[in-house]
Amino acid sequence: MTATVTDPSQVMVDCLRQLRESIPGLSDREVTDRLQVVESWSRQSHALGLELVAEVEARNLAGQAGFGSTKRMLAGMLGLSQSEARARVAHSEAVAPRRALTGEELPPRCPATAAGLAAGEIGPGQLRIIAETMAAVPDSVSAADREWAEAHLAEWAPRLDPAALGRLGARVLAFLDPDGPEPAAEDTPAPSGALRLRDRPQRRGRVRGISRW
Repeated sequence: MTATVTDPSQVMVDCLRQLRESIPGLSDREVTDRLQVVESWSRQSHALGLELVAEVEARNLAGQAGFGSTKRMLAGMLGLSQSEARARVAHSEAVAPRRALTGEELPPRCPATAAGLAAGEIGPGQLRIIAETMAAVPDSVSAADREWAEAHLAEWAPRLDPAALGRLGARVLAFLDPDGPEPAAEDTPAPSGALRLRDRPQRRGRVRGISRW
């Protein structure tokens, strides 16, 4: 007798349908409990979706299908806006496993964030903040400091909303690069004796509460 192989995606659909049908009979406590569980599932599902986006990119499926880029394929296939599709690709590059040119599997660029997202502890909003913060870290910052920054943000992400995490991200950047970015070269020199003031927002205030140890 041949065993029936069940499609995991269909199992997920069936479970969600059953949960939806059970809502009217839930107690108040069960409603809030299920809400938290479903949110965790949503985050885990988002992590899975980003891994699939990374696989689309690695296999060049967008090029084979005539879309030209993964971003265009996501926008056309999933009905996403260009900004949403661009964010999916950028976030997949941050948290999805990678493959070297030799085929060797490499860890995600943001491993702590990837683990938190896959566990349902970090949401898409926190992921966006961490990805944007890490993208703003200067190339001059050491690998060890970069690793610390990502792990520090991922550690706090489950306890902070995106706005608060963004403020922490700004403090992390100021800690890593207290002088801020180099000012752009001026096209015309300043008149002799003129005084120019350059605004460096990252140097305002003091950094408190950030420690690597």
